[in-house]
Amino acid sequence: MGRILVVEDSSAIRLLIRRRLEMAGHQVEEAANGLEALDQLGSTAEPDLIVLDESMPVLDGAGLR
Repeated sequence: MGRILVVEDSSAIRLLIRRRLEMAGHQVEEAANGLEALDQLGSTAEPDLIVLDESMPVLDGAGLR
């Protein structure tokens, strides 16, 4: 399956999404905000999919486009 980056500021929602995706066989990475996502994207292989919250503190989804 694919490698997915979940960018979500709510830890509970992030965990729920992670569990569902892992149950489907995906490898999941997490970031709590846009800055963390950018750090991960710069240091690891590009994910197949990014699940992105549009409204977050620090750097939101719109700022990452």
